[in-house]
Amino acid sequence: MKVEKIESLLKSTPYKNLTIGDDDHTLHFLKDQDDGSKLLYKLDLKESCDLESAKLLLDEDFSKRTFFNIFYSEIHKKLLIESDQAFNEEFNLYFVSKDHLETVTDEPFIGVFGLSPEEELLAFASRHGKDENGYLSTFKCKNLLTGEEEVLFEDRDLDYRLGWGKALFFDDNKKLIISCDYKSQRRKNNFLLFDRETKKVEFLIPEEEQVAGMILLSGTQSEKGFNYISDKEGTDAIYWYDFEKKSVTKVFQCKDDAHNFHYSKKKGIFAASVADRRNNSTTITLVRLKGPQADVIQEKKFEGSVYINKFNDLLWLHHTSITTPATITAHEVAEDLPQKYKIPFYQEEIKSIINFDYEYLEYESFDGQKVPALLTLPQGEIKAVSIISFYGGDNIFSKKMAFMAQNGIAVLSPGVRGSWNYGKEWRDQIKGDLGGAEVVDLIWGAKFCEKRLGLPPQKIGLAGGSHGGYATLRGLTFPEEFEGIDTSYEWGFGICTAGFADLEKFYSESNIPDWLDDMLGRYNENIEKYRDRSPVNCFDRLKSPTLIEHGTNDARVPYSTMEEFVTKLQESNIPHEIMIKEGAGHNFASIKEEAEVYAKHIAFILKHI
Repeated sequence: MKVEKIESLLKSTPYKNLTIGDDDHTLHFLKDQDDGSKLLYKLDLKESCDLESAKLLLDEDFSKRTFFNIFYSEIHKKLLIESDQAFNEEFNLYFVSKDHLETVTDEPFIGVFGLSPEEELLAFASRHGKDENGYLSTFKCKNLLTGEEEVLFEDRDLDYRLGWGKALFFDDNKKLIISCDYKSQRRKNNFLLFDRETKKVEFLIPEEEQVAGMILLSGTQSEKGFNYISDKEGTDAIYWYDFEKKSVTKVFQCKDDAHNFHYSKKKGIFAASVADRRNNSTTITLVRLKGPQADVIQEKKFEGSVYINKFNDLLWLHHTSITTPATITAHEVAEDLPQKYKIPFYQEEIKSIINFDYEYLEYESFDGQKVPALLTLPQGEIKAVSIISFYGGDNIFSKKMAFMAQNGIAVLSPGVRGSWNYGKEWRDQIKGDLGGAEVVDLIWGAKFCEKRLGLPPQKIGLAGGSHGGYATLRGLTFPEEFEGIDTSYEWGFGICTAGFADLEKFYSESNIPDWLDDMLGRYNENIEKYRDRSPVNCFDRLKSPTLIEHGTNDARVPYSTMEEFVTKLQESNIPHEIMIKEGAGHNFASIKEEAEVYAKHIAFILKHI
């Protein structure tokens, strides 16, 4: 498939980073331009629901930035953006003014942050280093009206460090509840209570209640307590922390892992999105929440995958599936959730490549456990299968899958162990075992494809980005025997995008070494495992055609983690292609770059099968 054709079709999905205002009718979003830039637009739904009628808000190119959060401040009448510059992943906060970006924080890295209810005060953790117990941060408070800053405390002497998450003001802004992480290991979270008057720090959640991924519910905090989300018992649940009793109470539990959830302070209602993948549906559950009391008030089932975008007066939903480009709808909170707005987040041209089928399935892995997966089925002859090596298993629209199907390439998207949205037990199986059983799941997925589609191993390969790039290389260099199991497999090809081959260099040079703390344990306690599971140290096992692509300005996965592997590949007789992109970061910067990558992947697969 030619680059020009792919680029033309990609231009029919130009909208990114949608933000919905609290007024429920003002939208902000980024839009890809023909010259490769990304510009910021504003749409008032009272005037039109057509994204093409949106007005240009700022003539600033956002294509060289990575975004974490974008939200609109009704009080300041400005967008607040959490972003970096030039893909350096040094995240800071910016206001979008009339004709420029106004710097709000100028720090090495902003992780935890939060605004006071009247949005006059901003509390944030400025990360400035690391020691043997994790990240080092200074917690500050800035008055957004006067510009004055106050240092509240340092976390150097604390076992729980300020990594990621939220900071919630309450009690007339005299106190804050702040997310924290035990020794920056992503294994055990807590919430810290800070009193601005006494400067006292108190950790709230008892040891037996602490797990990874605990999330504060903004808007529930009061002098009595607060609600938070935890999957301690296997699936997402709402808990209440009582300040007076110093106790935790579970108040509601989702039936399965939630896609996502939002709390409307205005309505006093919690909304959760829970998928039923076997039946290609999603249930939205609304729960009236008042501290330790929770009552389910409504449930509604939708077809496909549905995520919650925003919840204030209206409930905003994002609808998608592998064959359905995103559509945004807004619903009133009344019986059967009547729809008020419907906004296609695409242009009609993209539908021309959606002429394939898909199915949900489960295949048995080496130990008898069932691996959930989605399989695309192109029309006509199936020439090859590309297996997503990580971040698979989600029923969301994929332009790349569609382009693959156009060229007779099926895609198996498995939710191998370690994947999110399949429960805590499944997700936690990867912890301490990165590059182990989840890679064997891929091998058993390939064997499943042999039987299901009648293809030989030479027509089945791996492809993935970031963690998936590592999993691809690990799969291609995996030992022939693993824990007494025959794991030999003759892969047809492998595609590694922004991946890493050297775990030791990743740990020392990436800006997220805590990710490896979670996946393999602390480096100084697991040196041999880090070395054993680094594909660069197993290069002699590589036999399959391999495509490598990487940006030289990737802070999350530095090119140095791939450099030795690339050199060995260049000096070998193994068929290969290498795309080193000068100045590129961890993700695509433009439609043109995305089109070139997709075309290269398709051509590489068809060439080597």
